[in-house]
Amino acid sequence: DYIPGSALLGATAARLYQEIGNSRAFDWFHSGKMRFGNAYPLTKEGCQTFPMPACWHQAKGKSSIEGNKVDAGKVWRLDKRENNTLPDNQQPQQLRSGYISLNGSVVNSEKSFRMKTAINAETGRAKDAALFGYDALQAGQRFYAQIHCDDDFTDAELQKLKNVFASPVLLGRSRSAEYGRVTIDIIGTNNTISQKSSELEITLWLLSDLMAIDQYGQPTLTPSSKDLGLPEGKLQANKSFLRTRRYSTWNVCKKSYEMERQVISKGSVLVYKLEASLTEEHLNSIQMGLGIERQAGLGQVWLNPPLLADEQPKFDSSVKPLVNTVNKNEQTTELP
Repeated sequence: DYIPGSALLGATAARLYQEIGNSRAFDWFHSGKMRFGNAYPLTKEGCQTFPMPACWHQAKGKSSIEGNKVDAGKVWRLDKRENNTLPDNQQPQQLRSGYISLNGSVVNSEKSFRMKTAINAETGRAKDAALFGYDALQAGQRFYAQIHCDDDFTDAELQKLKNVFASPVLLGRSRSAEYGRVTIDIIGTNNTISQKSSELEITLWLLSDLMAIDQYGQPTLTPSSKDLGLPEGKLQANKSFLRTRRYSTWNVCKKSYEMERQVISKGSVLVYKLEASLTEEHLNSIQMGLGIERQAGLGQVWLNPPLLADEQPKFDSSVKPLVNTVNKNEQTTELP
């Protein structure tokens, strides 16, 4: 229900890899010095959204979402409740789907599903046992992504990146059919999230999947603070909310699957108790992303987000739109 950063990376690499040369291409597309973030849907007003935090719970059978808005009085951060219980001993139900804006708006991507069949070349009829379907993002939606890079990229190189997005690009699968054509607007705003902390207990809200490796180079789904490049500390399992998944991405150029990724899913909330405070170097590291595969958008986190600071969320009604209201009549192509 979103456009992964790897899709934007692939579209850029397809046009620039040969032009910039193999040595510089490594810095662009493999080293993590340039990070292509995931694209999440904008609200109807054009505000940025984030993955729904897994620590939020509502009372089972009582929806906290009314008219595409979250009622802050019906949502609790469960780990901040005494004995992890809701008022009146109501049964908690985790909020899992959708994307949340800082003003409380909730967005769910619009999707479509189409059944198709392969054609038998000899008979011109439907081929036996060849029925399949396309699960796609519907046309006309608008998503927002950020691309970050280190300071050693020149203005001329950044202009090359902008030139890639100046014309329509093809993303996703079935691009030779009717899918995947998108237009990209560079809005030219630096909407960087502030990362600050002076306490020993920190909260990390995963804004994208996190792929971490332990001291032996093996994937881990319960990373220690040292595994993430932070000071010595311990993961507070009773205060954290983790969801995991595993998948392999398809590399069109190689015509094969990449290494399997075992990740902690976006929206998860990790709480650590550190033995020493974070330094400026640690804060810079968090700003650039944690774990590996950061070039494809993985590892983006928000340190101690204000939205999760209290038992119940406090939304900011003064949040301004990033872009104009989405034009529903705009003709674009669905993205499978």
